[in-house]
Amino acid sequence: MTLAADMNAMGIAARAAAKVLRESPKDQRDAALHAMATALRKHSAHLIAENGADLDAAKGSDASAAMLDRLAVATKTIEAMAKGLEDIAALPDPIGRELARWKQPNGLDIARIVTPIGVIGMI
Repeated sequence: MTLAADMNAMGIAARAAAKVLRESPKDQRDAALHAMATALRKHSAHLIAENGADLDAAKGSDASAAMLDRLAVATKTIEAMAKGLEDIAALPDPIGRELARWKQPNGLDIARIVTPIGVIGMI
């Protein structure tokens, strides 16, 4: 697959995930976030090794030293990602929260409600 096809497939999957997220209870979403954090920590050595291979390949391209530095993943980086997921799980549940409500002159009641977009992405 090409990068464009990969990104398109991820977008389609994200749209499907949004529906599942809307319908799942907070404790289930929080458990998924904690499971992701655990998986990051458990597989950190593998992630770092794969990142090293990616960086080696990128060094042969026209990527700048600054870009390579930003792409580098270390144990500290993975821990920050895992902690970020746990921090999200600790937040109050935003889904379904009413942000605004107003009534039109014709009586139409309109509300702006928080809904998930479907994904958490980390680069």
